Amino acid sequence: MRFAILALALAGCSTFPAPEPVTPSQGIIDVHRHAFAQGMPGDSSAETVARLDANDIALSAIHFATRDAYENWSGEYGHRFLKGVSFPCWRDGTGEWFSCQWDDAAYPDLDWLRAEAEAGRLTHLGEIGFVYAGVSPTDPSMLPYWDFAAEFDLPVMVHVNRGPPADGGMRARGCCPDFDPDMGNPELLRPILERHPDLKIVLQHFGFPPLPMFDNIGYVEESFALLRDYPNVMADMSTFHSVPFLSAEQHGVVVRRMQAEGLLDRLVLGSDGWPEGEIIARYEAMDFLSDAERQAIYRDNALRLFGMGTE
Repeated sequence: MRFAILALALAGCSTFPAPEPVTPSQGIIDVHRHAFAQGMPGDSSAETVARLDANDIALSAIHFATRDAYENWSGEYGHRFLKGVSFPCWRDGTGEWFSCQWDDAAYPDLDWLRAEAEAGRLTHLGEIGFVYAGVSPTDPSMLPYWDFAAEFDLPVMVHVNRGPPADGGMRARGCCPDFDPDMGNPELLRPILERHPDLKIVLQHFGFPPLPMFDNIGYVEESFALLRDYPNVMADMSTFHSVPFLSAEQHGVVVRRMQAEGLLDRLVLGSDGWPEGEIIARYEAMDFLSDAERQAIYRDNALRLFGMGTE
């Protein structure tokens, strides 16, 4: 999740002409967006789609926070969105659900998920926020969900890094009494990948350099090791490529390292709700990338992730 859980900003226009249907092979795929429990002023409406069209975003993977939001995300532009579910959920200090909740529970019902997967409506699990809930990937509560994802070949989007520190106002007020930054270590995913070696996992928030409040906030070496060892592990660099105090130069250093290690076929674009145009502009300015490598980051890797193939 982004550092402070914020609502998405929309363009100020009120009406837009209906665009022609767009297929994934015609534009960029954003694998990381949110519909929060608190509400998000973005839906499958003309306003949202116009913003995506302005940045050539053909398809967006939405991480839903409640069953109601998941089931009611529909309409004329519903085909432009891939639907997933965020968990484990947590309560704030008052006992109220903070970021998500599934029928007054921390985890979505597996029978319901199975029906959604069998119907082709559920395309992924995530964002899985282990650091926020203070839960390990190997916790018994998680094992049935890993098994489920492997059974249906669903990608699992996992928050990896130490998360927003409480100091400096970077963590949302009231967030996460059980917050545990150690749960963001991607090494904790190894037993899961040993159990399910073909499981597709996306390391969200990949590549964060050291920060004053955390020397190893991004678990960068651990993440690179997991990418090298498991060919079905991918990464998005959400937030790193957007927050003001992390520069385009820093972003480029990590992308160049992925290129040198032959890992650009694992990098997918995830906005996490930050302005897409600015993220795309960063990649366009990386003169060490070929057009084919940009296309892989923008689209082809995500098509493979979701089992859509390429043209």
